Amino acid sequence: MDPREIEEYLTRRLQAAPFEEAPFPHLFIDNVFPDEFYRELRSNFPTEDEFIGHDGYRFTFSAEERDFSRLSATKRAFWREFSGWLLAEPFMRSVANLFLPALMDRFAERPNATFTSSASLGRTK
Repeated sequence: MDPREIEEYLTRRLQAAPFEEAPFPHLFIDNVFPDEFYRELRSNFPTEDEFIGHDGYRFTFSAEERDFSRLSATKRAFWREFSGWLLAEPFMRSVANLFLPALMDRFAERPNATFTSSASLGRTK
């Protein structure tokens, strides 16, 4: 599937999701990805050995080059492409705009605050 199509699909799903205020501003979306892309994501999902253990119970896989280096070439290409648009400014802005009132309220005292994006998978044993 074309990355731009996936990003557009995901953006539409985010915009259509009901916005919840309590206990904090958030969205919950079932089936957030198109089926075809989700199958591709699952086939490129990191194995248990590709996650990093923190304490014997919690394990993470970050969308960063240091974690990609442990993957096969095929998986590495998938995760680089996926994180390329997922963590890019245009997508980050589309998500931040959904939370704009909450962000403006929270950072009212810091009008020049800057933001970055990150993504990771987590699992427990």
